[in-house]
Amino acid sequence: DTLTLSLSLDGLYVRVYDPNNLLAAGSGATQVDANTVEVLLASITGNIQVNTLGGNDTLTVDLTGGNPIPAGGIAFTGGENAGDNDQLNIFGSTTVSTITVGHTGAEAGSVVLSGLGTVFYAQIEPLFIDVPSSDLIINLPAGPNADTTLGDDGVAPFDAVNDVGKSAIYDSTSPYSFEYTKFTNPTNSLTINRGSATDNLTVLNLVDSGLNASLKIGDVGSEFNTLTFNGPITLAANKNLAANALGTISLPTTTSDLAASGTGTVDLTTARDIALTTGSSITTVNGGLTLKANQLGSTAGNFVGIDVNGATVTTTGSGNVLLQGRGGDTGNDNSGVRVRGGGVVSG
Repeated sequence: DTLTLSLSLDGLYVRVYDPNNLLAAGSGATQVDANTVEVLLASITGNIQVNTLGGNDTLTVDLTGGNPIPAGGIAFTGGENAGDNDQLNIFGSTTVSTITVGHTGAEAGSVVLSGLGTVFYAQIEPLFIDVPSSDLIINLPAGPNADTTLGDDGVAPFDAVNDVGKSAIYDSTSPYSFEYTKFTNPTNSLTINRGSATDNLTVLNLVDSGLNASLKIGDVGSEFNTLTFNGPITLAANKNLAANALGTISLPTTTSDLAASGTGTVDLTTARDIALTTGSSITTVNGGLTLKANQLGSTAGNFVGIDVNGATVTTTGSGNVLLQGRGGDTGNDNSGVRVRGGGVVSG
C-alpha cells in the first residue's frame, strides 16, 4: 500500500489516495475515483487509524494543502513481517513552531506538530519528517540506547537518498532500539533527550548535513552516559551548543571541530572527563566557552578531568574561556586540567 492522507482543496474533507490499489468508500465516505475516497473532517470525532498489515507499505501525511489531522490524531500501524519496510512520511511546507518526536520503542512512538496534531506510529521502519520547524525535540525511548548516532541523512540501509538540509538520528547497531528518523533541519534549535542514563551519543559531521541551529544534548539530571563528537559542527551566528554527560565527552579526531560565532556559546559539562585529541578544536567568538568536568569530585577512577592534547580551545573575540576540571581519585596523574602536546587554550 502507498497511501496519502491530505486535505481537500475546499479544506473540508480528509482525502485518502493510493495510486496502486483500488479504494472503496464505506459508510460516511465519498468515492472520488477508483483510487481516492474522502471523509468530512468535521465528522471525525476520534482518530484516523491506518493499518496496512503485511508487506512494504508507505503512509504519507501531506500537510501542504492544509491540516488533515483530526483532534484525536492519526495512528499508523505498518504491520510486521520479516524483512518488511513500512515507511511513515510527514510532509509539509509551512513552518511549525515546535515538532516533538517521542520514540517509545523499537518501531513505535509519536510525532507532535504544535498547532496541528499528533501522528502515532507502530511497526514502522523508517520515519521521515519533511516539515520545516523552528524547534525540534527528539526524545529517545527507555532504551538502553547504546549506539545512538546523529549526522547526515542518506545512511544505508535505512535511507537511499541524501537530501540537502536534512539530518538523521538512529541506532547504529542492530537490534535497533528506535527507528531511523530523518528530519528537515530546524532553524532555531535541536534538543536530544536521553531515554536512560546508559545512553551513548555519537555526533558525526553536521556541516555536511547543514544542521547549524542551537544544539542541546541532555540536561542536568538527565545526562547522557558518553558523548563523542566525531565530526565538525559549525553553528549559525548566535546559536549555542550545550551538552551534559555522566561519562567521557570526547573529541577524538582531527575533524572534531566545534565552532560557534557571534554571541553563540559552547558549554560542555560532565561528571567524569573531557578529552580533546590532537587537531581537534572548540572555538567561539563573543560567546563564552565553558568546559566542566567532575566538579563534584564524586567519580572514581584514574583520569584527567580536562585533557587538551594537541587541541585548541579558544575564543577569538570578547568571549571568555572557563575550564574547570577535577581528576580521578585512583592512581597517579589525576590532573584537573592538563594542556599538552602543543595544545592551546586562549581567550
